[in-house]
Amino acid sequence: MYKLIVICVLITVALAQPQTARLPSKPLLPHIIPENYRHSYAGVEIPILKQTQDIDAATGYQWSFSSGNGINAEETATIIPLGPELADKQVRGSYSYVSLEGIPVSVTYYADATGFHPEVNFHIGHVGQPVVHK
Repeated sequence: MYKLIVICVLITVALAQPQTARLPSKPLLPHIIPENYRHSYAGVEIPILKQTQDIDAATGYQWSFSSGNGINAEETATIIPLGPELADKQVRGSYSYVSLEGIPVSVTYYADATGFHPEVNFHIGHVGQPVVHK
């Protein structure tokens, strides 16, 4: 009887070994993700049309850029001395882009000791060509 139990346990242990996993040949979620949200940027170069930056550790910084796909961003920071070893910073900036649905989006913000304060604008009434990623 014990031999039968030992043989059954050995068979169970042998069958309980981890099996090699087979990865699916296709991605798991493409049927869930809408077509215009699927990104395939392999080999696509998006040029930077304009880029500037000016950094001064004592007074602040300023940077901006524009890219070939319509993304624009800029930010300015001012250092405010509060004492010999203390300083605060005030930051103002904005960025804009066109969503995958073709809707222009712009965000203007400022940040200071009171926190981050964004203002988001969606131009929903805009009539334009939707952005298509292929």
